[in-house]
Amino acid sequence: MYDKLPLDYIGITDYFKNRIDPISGEDKMHYAVDLGWHIKAGEAIYAASDATVTLEAFDATLGNYIVLSYEKDDKTIINRYCHMRDRSLVKKDAKVRRGQVLGYMGATGYAVGVHLHFEYWICPKGYKYNYIDKVKYAVNPLDYCYLFENQQASTKSLPNLKKVVGKKVLKDENKSQLEVVKKGLNCREEPSLSAKVLGYIDYGYYDVLDIKANDNYTWYKIANNRWLADVDNSFNLYLNKALNPNCIEKDIEIEELKEQVLNQKKIIEDLIANDLKDLDNFVAPKDDYYYILLKNGETIYYPKN
Repeated sequence: MYDKLPLDYIGITDYFKNRIDPISGEDKMHYAVDLGWHIKAGEAIYAASDATVTLEAFDATLGNYIVLSYEKDDKTIINRYCHMRDRSLVKKDAKVRRGQVLGYMGATGYAVGVHLHFEYWICPKGYKYNYIDKVKYAVNPLDYCYLFENQQASTKSLPNLKKVVGKKVLKDENKSQLEVVKKGLNCREEPSLSAKVLGYIDYGYYDVLDIKANDNYTWYKIANNRWLADVDNSFNLYLNKALNPNCIEKDIEIEELKEQVLNQKKIIEDLIANDLKDLDNFVAPKDDYYYILLKNGETIYYPKN
């Protein structure tokens, strides 16, 4: 599952980097990304992933905040959501789903304006949360959380965000479908390796609308201007006969052969119409050996049998 950026409207106001602290004026590391959009100030904050609430509290620096933890691959991931307007809507030990509302953006604690201070820690598996470990485990959240198609981002922020695209459907055995099962599969605008990459395709089921062969890959259309090519067994296919890729590839081969035959016919017709119109025909009177003198570059056309 892709981790999702925790707001509907993403406007980055400060990055994971060394900076001049806006209150103290000191040069120090900012172990988070600050998210806020002045026209959307106070919006809902969502869980970035399915997780468990490790801590929910108030702190003079962090303000109202909540800590979520979950296992991912062989690591424990910690997310901290700080400066919330009110105490969190969910409490310690609660289970939350990706996209569930945790609370609302605010400016409590050590803050100069309404925003969400969002941290992403990558910790050893089984790690138990300790607030002083931020320096050891915090990483840039923008490297691990993604903008989905039902979210918006400011023009300035958009180039710094990774995207996840695709509108999933329910599994339907009566339709041709594919099931994306691996992370990192690109979705492109056209069935070509040179086509624009729209983002990574989300896990789940998608209807297959068309299939094309190109660039040594078989491409699957899942929506208008949405094409996937299976790389490293990234999805499972469930196709009906009409969209069987083997049939489509054979059809492509047949069309190519038909085009070759038409080209050969045209060459012969041109020869007959131009090069052979003033020549007599020679017909062999019997089976025998006959000798023909050919000049450089000349061609003989004769029946195969």
